[in-house]
Amino acid sequence: MKKLRFILFMCLILTITPYYSVQASSNLRIKMNGSVVKYEGTQAKAAFDGKGIDVSNTPGIIVNGIALFPYDVVFKNGLGIKCQYNTFTKVLTMKKNENTVKLTMGSSIAYVNGTKKTLSVSPRKVYFYHSKKTKLMVPSRFVTEALGYTYNWNASKSLAEIRTPYALYYDKTWHTYTGTKGSVKINGASINVSDMPTVVMKNIAFVQAKKVFGYKELDATYQYNSKSKTITIRNDDLVVEFTLDSTTAYVNGKRCTLKVAPKIMKDNVTKKSAIMVPAKFTAETLGYGYVWNSSKKISEIAVIRKKEWSLALEKTNHSSACTNTLQSIDLIDEKGVESIRFVGKSDLSIETEFSKKHNTITLSIANLNNIDTKLSKKLTNSNNLKQLKISECETGNLTITMSLSEDATYYEEKSGNRYCIYFCNSEVEVDDNTILLQKPEGVSYSDIMDTDCYYNKQFKITIPGDQVSYYNNISLSSLPEGITSVKCSLNSSGNTVLTFHTTKVLGYKLFDNGDTFGITVGRPSEIYDSIVLLDAGHGGVDPGCVSNGQQEKNINYNIIYKYARTYFNGKNSKVKAYWTRTTDKKIELSDRAAYSEKVEADVFISLHMNSAGSSAANGTETYYTLTNNKPNSYGLTSKMVANYFQSNWSSQLGLSTTRGVKTANYVVTKQNTVPAILIELGFMTSTKDISILGSSENQKKAAKTFYQTVCNLFEEYPTGR
Repeated sequence: MKKLRFILFMCLILTITPYYSVQASSNLRIKMNGSVVKYEGTQAKAAFDGKGIDVSNTPGIIVNGIALFPYDVVFKNGLGIKCQYNTFTKVLTMKKNENTVKLTMGSSIAYVNGTKKTLSVSPRKVYFYHSKKTKLMVPSRFVTEALGYTYNWNASKSLAEIRTPYALYYDKTWHTYTGTKGSVKINGASINVSDMPTVVMKNIAFVQAKKVFGYKELDATYQYNSKSKTITIRNDDLVVEFTLDSTTAYVNGKRCTLKVAPKIMKDNVTKKSAIMVPAKFTAETLGYGYVWNSSKKISEIAVIRKKEWSLALEKTNHSSACTNTLQSIDLIDEKGVESIRFVGKSDLSIETEFSKKHNTITLSIANLNNIDTKLSKKLTNSNNLKQLKISECETGNLTITMSLSEDATYYEEKSGNRYCIYFCNSEVEVDDNTILLQKPEGVSYSDIMDTDCYYNKQFKITIPGDQVSYYNNISLSSLPEGITSVKCSLNSSGNTVLTFHTTKVLGYKLFDNGDTFGITVGRPSEIYDSIVLLDAGHGGVDPGCVSNGQQEKNINYNIIYKYARTYFNGKNSKVKAYWTRTTDKKIELSDRAAYSEKVEADVFISLHMNSAGSSAANGTETYYTLTNNKPNSYGLTSKMVANYFQSNWSSQLGLSTTRGVKTANYVVTKQNTVPAILIELGFMTSTKDISILGSSENQKKAAKTFYQTVCNLFEEYPTGR
């Protein structure tokens, strides 16, 4: 009886002992790299968010210090990663949210979001004799981190600990979020926003609307109408109204445009939803002071009032026929909102004029009997006003000219004898993906130019004059992830060039910030709303069709790159364009298709010219591939893109469209990862078509209308970013 009890006790112990506890090295017979191996190393275990993954039948193995695990057991089933294995090419594709990893069995070369990586240990097939199973074993840390998860090797337990990356749910999908997670203070008191921290999107800090602006110390009220999706926040003097997912807001009934729309967000940790609004805009609009503490990642909101400058204008001419008096001009910082206020004895008769060229506001005030009011005042304490000039008031008309800072925006309000100009200038909240650089004296934001050299993994910023000593010591520690170095040099025109070297293709955007300018860096899809990859067919030793003294490669190149880049690279372009070739060079077809992933393109368009044995053949044909025609995240398919261009572009050039849309298995459309089309714009063997497409003037027209068609496509089918 005692023996039976002992056996039962031991069974219980074995049952409750965690299966990922340390297992001593034991013999494991496997077949790897074509050889039968007696594996005597550690049999590794795996856990996801603290819960063990059962790998007992096919345990992880350690090769040169790297833990390899079966992809299907750990990543596909354990983590829910979307996986696909091509038995012919031996390529394993793994996708999670916006991240894609491609591994080739037996190869040390891998691709992460299209960027080439070298592995220290290659993935491989392993046969486990004891369970009679063949598994594709992949390097666990590399795959885990490439897909955005966190990884820790617990040596004492021989355990790979994988944890879910922080993610936000908005716009009907999950987004991996690696940016700032901040907090909030109001009048120095911390607000508990742990269930949904402050997040930064496009350099704007977003906070919980209800918890923050409904806080009692602010004396404001918060309301949300779920039917109209409107958020209303008001205090004694001001009302701001937002609509979810809309960049239009109203302040005391006056329309304003936001950089980023308010959203309902939920994270994957607390799984609690909150309405998030732009912190600085909301705080300052309601008249509160706002500071972004970048070192501590805190949105600091306060109730403050400060008069920065005041001018009393009491002296009057009693013999004048004019009846009104301008009594005072006050520059006020009230609760963080700067304004300039003009007060008259009675209702003020004011006309205003804004000069964009000189960035000035001119006020003309009539019927004043003030005298000796001439004044020129530099306002060094103001963020928005640089100088104020007042003319002499001799005939009852007073002219006031105010010089504004570069990034100042304002709105006007008139009430009886008071006229106010409120400034909405805002300093951006800078996250870890942003670089802020000082502007040299005399350099304005409009003088600063940029060039995207993505094909060399670089982008360049050009600043007028010799500023090399000014920028020569940019701290590498302050650079966003993905930037490896910055080189400062002088070009042949005597201007300063900052060359940012990157590990992969990165998107970037410049913005003005008063005395500084900023560069926000990130994955292309994080920076740009719409991305197109353009492919000029043929190139280099491959001329394409040669007819009527013209080479196809040159016409393709001229239209889609030489002339079209002027529009796509313009400062007001709505679409970011990348090109598979920017020189007369032959690019392999498979490389052209693969580039879509590298630049995170939304659409791929390849331009070609046609040819035929008969000169009668003419007109445009547009091709797509049936096997690459699934809707993308916003519902666009290759066929839809093909129909759109066939109907909307070539007809503007006088080319026939009756040949229509067709299907074909071209490499650039078949092997692509996004909606992809190939346009045969016209026949080089057709006298009619080549007369249109052969001249530089018509090629320029084709480039302009092509750009407009691409923009119209994305307007009709927005990406939602």
